[in-house]
Amino acid sequence: MNCGTQLPDGSQFCMKCGARLGTAPGGAAPQAPAQAPAQAAPAQPSFETQQMNCKSCGAPLQPTPGMSIVNCEYCGTAITLSGAGWKQVMKQLMVANKLSYDQALEVGKRWLDEGILRRNVGARAEVTNTYMKYVPYWVVPTAVDAVYSGTRGSGMGAMKSGAGKGVGGFLKGMAMAGLERQMSGGKQRNVNDRRQKSFNVPVVAVRGLALFELEDYEFRPESKAIFDKNKLDKGVEIMGGDITEQEALDRAKSFASNKTEAEVRATMDYVASMQTNVTTHEGELLYVPVWFFEYKFKEKTYFALVDGAAGKVMKGQRPAISLT
Repeated sequence: MNCGTQLPDGSQFCMKCGARLGTAPGGAAPQAPAQAPAQAAPAQPSFETQQMNCKSCGAPLQPTPGMSIVNCEYCGTAITLSGAGWKQVMKQLMVANKLSYDQALEVGKRWLDEGILRRNVGARAEVTNTYMKYVPYWVVPTAVDAVYSGTRGSGMGAMKSGAGKGVGGFLKGMAMAGLERQMSGGKQRNVNDRRQKSFNVPVVAVRGLALFELEDYEFRPESKAIFDKNKLDKGVEIMGGDITEQEALDRAKSFASNKTEAEVRATMDYVASMQTNVTTHEGELLYVPVWFFEYKFKEKTYFALVDGAAGKVMKGQRPAISLT
């Protein structure tokens, strides 16, 4: 090693000087690049003047301004930018894709036909666009404790909750409202209650990727592994990210608060007061294989996202009614 730095076995680049390891043509040792004068690192790096190296293999990094998560092109290690500078994501994990194109498509088609008011949508839908890519999600452990008071008994909360969720949501709201009226005898009563819940909130780590934002889906992989680019499907895009962990924690807290409030209001006729306390814990960056399907049905375009590890639809759109 030209600069004398001790490196782990299998390193391809020196962490200190950035030189590529190995033998240069003609048997000469590779020359280390000239070292710039040492200077204090700024709180936020200057992409034009500061050279950055992978903390794992030492390869030079080429971050794009605005990105806060960068993957090393050589070993696949993810580097995240925080107020303290560049550091390796210690809890950077991945789940392997288990579905072929045909299997993922079949999962999506079965989902299209779910519900008593939908038939033959999957068989008649025309797939117009499809791809699979690894999408990074911050998975944030979140706990909610909500204390509230109000009135309940008529089922109006359930009806209002289902009204904006299509035909299926409306019918479900009607059923819940009917059950509530039956249990209460149609009489309103004062309620002082508490709702506590713990779940993992997925926050897509790519800003502006609204299509991949999830509302009612929780990752529960059977197995996870340390992120290794070499073990992923060859030629498949691995998306970088620009959402920091702190921003993900803030988004998870806001999401959990809003979701809990909506769930409470769905059980109440009137909410007089509600105090919600949300606690988030350190998350992990999980790379998930996501199959995207765009399809056309009766001249309208819809989409479905399929979790390639779990074999489930994460999010999507489908016709409200199709009985033919």
